[in-house]
Amino acid sequence: MIPENNDDRYVYIRLNSYGEEDGYSAAVCYGTSAMESYVLGSSGVTLIGKPLRNISSGSGYGFDFKKTDNDNPLPVSSDEDVNWSSSSSEDGVWYVDMWAVSVGRDSSYSPSYSKLLHLGSISIKEEWYND
Repeated sequence: MIPENNDDRYVYIRLNSYGEEDGYSAAVCYGTSAMESYVLGSSGVTLIGKPLRNISSGSGYGFDFKKTDNDNPLPVSSDEDVNWSSSSSEDGVWYVDMWAVSVGRDSSYSPSYSKLLHLGSISIKEEWYND
């Protein structure tokens, strides 16, 4: 996803869009220096793509959930990327785990993978997505 380079990279992930401005749209991007503001397409910031959910029934599903939008439906407990627990204390709250992994190839082009790094979890509340 990110081309080889000997410089450190900053990776930014916005799971869902905020408002209608391009600068606040869902995206995965990187740059060679820390961004002072989240502006896609600004100098030194390269857009990689949009974060998507990992489900075979809707591989294009993003995180811009809408109750009445079949292209980005709210998660349900039967989705394969959902780990549901009936002991949750908050109904209508979904938690997204964020992970990082580095993938490369050695001189013989054999793949090499880093250990997974758990970046943390964020919560998404259903009430935020009332069409």
